[in-house]
Amino acid sequence: MIKLKKEYSNELLEDYYNKGLKYTSKKLKKELKNIDSIEDKYKLWKICSVSNISRLLLIPPYLLECEIEKVEGLYPDFYEYYNIIEYFSSAISYKVNELKIRSVEDKRIFDRECIKLLSIISRSKHQFPTSLVIDYVEKEITNIVNDLTQLTPKSPRSEYKKRIEKLYIIMQGKGIDRFYPTWIPIVKKVFNYSGFIDQKFAIKMTNDLGIGVCPYCNIEGIEPDKPDSNDKVYRPPLDHYYPKSLFPYLSISIYNLIPCCTKCNSTYKGSYDTYKNKYRNPYSSGFCSEVIFEIHDKDRILKDLETGYYDANEIEIICKINDYIGNTEDIFRIEKRYKGQFAWKNAALKILKSYSDSNFGTVFNHGAKIFTKDVYIETVTDYYKGESALRQSGKKYKLDLINQVYGLEDKI
Repeated sequence: MIKLKKEYSNELLEDYYNKGLKYTSKKLKKELKNIDSIEDKYKLWKICSVSNISRLLLIPPYLLECEIEKVEGLYPDFYEYYNIIEYFSSAISYKVNELKIRSVEDKRIFDRECIKLLSIISRSKHQFPTSLVIDYVEKEITNIVNDLTQLTPKSPRSEYKKRIEKLYIIMQGKGIDRFYPTWIPIVKKVFNYSGFIDQKFAIKMTNDLGIGVCPYCNIEGIEPDKPDSNDKVYRPPLDHYYPKSLFPYLSISIYNLIPCCTKCNSTYKGSYDTYKNKYRNPYSSGFCSEVIFEIHDKDRILKDLETGYYDANEIEIICKINDYIGNTEDIFRIEKRYKGQFAWKNAALKILKSYSDSNFGTVFNHGAKIFTKDVYIETVTDYYKGESALRQSGKKYKLDLINQVYGLEDKI
């Protein structure tokens, strides 16, 4: 949600580059020894060459998507291996593997659903005609369906249920190495960012960017502990904007690593595919200029405040983030987190009350003191104009509401 405006220092980038190049080059040499095929050795070397690693370590954020497109075109079997769940997404959601087979009616349903599953897999094959895994799964389900047609309604189905369950494991990307050249599964071992980024360096990255609040949600504090502490040290997670499980070759790219909070990284985003479902990379852009938040029916609330107390729980916040992300899911649950928590409703009430108490933005007194408008707003709303949104929780939220209530057009 908040753009990372500060650049990494040259010193940090050089350190990162040297650490990454040294580790991956050493790892490549080790893994090449475990491959027998000359062709597989060459392909692994080609994608993990020193020149390619050197480029990927510091590749600019605006070129990350181009890199994915290039790999998808040059190595379709490689792309398929790491994105196999996409190929079977419709089938996985169908959940034939969870059906019961106890009663005669259960068995009839199971037989019908297996036929439907075969139809879904066949449609996937038309979409991804080169997939060896889809060929295998289609053949296995065809055999199961053919066998089921020979059974009576009372015949046991447990053997076929187990076969379906095994196919679902394959469709989820487990146990598929046998379908692919040896070099493809090895790539994720070479491109392993955790092999050269330790806790101290992750803290150094976060501090170098001057981040104290999660850039995704602008809610949770992520300021790391001092690395020289004798106690256990906290450092924020580094989210792979393009998930390392889908795009392992980008797992070492520094501009694919976003310091963020645990909620955004693990609870909400996980391995969400930001290539197929576009979302803004904080290194490139944020939602700093767009109006995301508004108070519903603010004029009525201001009238009610003139007569006395108003319950913050009755305030309704409008979140417009979906207007700017198109068909992409609100992966960080921005709307839910701001609209559903009392603290943010109370912050909205503070802003409304400050405006009402200032005689609707004309007299900026607080106690016995007279302030300028900016100082008054900061004093009574806990909004600090001069402090970065990456160091102030909820700054974007408060700014949008202050602009709405006071009729301002301030930007982050």
